[in-house]
Amino acid sequence: MYDLKRQALAQNIGTSASPNWIPISGNIVKFFYMPSISIDTSTTGTARTKDLFQLYKAQFSTPKVSSTGAPGTIPFFANATDLYYYVTDFDNTVLNNVSIDANGILRYDVIGTATACSFVNIVFVIK
Repeated sequence: MYDLKRQALAQNIGTSASPNWIPISGNIVKFFYMPSISIDTSTTGTARTKDLFQLYKAQFSTPKVSSTGAPGTIPFFANATDLYYYVTDFDNTVLNNVSIDANGILRYDVIGTATACSFVNIVFVIK
């Protein structure tokens, strides 16, 4: 869990009935990479969108596989506005006019077909 007051990841060393949340580390990194998603580039087109926050939330709330004894969901941020969104790099021979808003909506045009080397790198930063 991310403690907004302390600006750190925290873990419960208490119980469910009597929680005791402590910061894991004051120096913990405050960003993470977006889980992998598919972007259809089989046809070119303009004004396409992806709701990155909802895609992240869906993957974390319903993982396909987990280890024995693991909880059924991965903790995730409840609101799109809890995060900053960045596209740090992308294949500009495939995508163009790439933008992202404060709610995690990615907008882009597909100008070419992806290859085995095509990519989009997306980072979420905890506010």
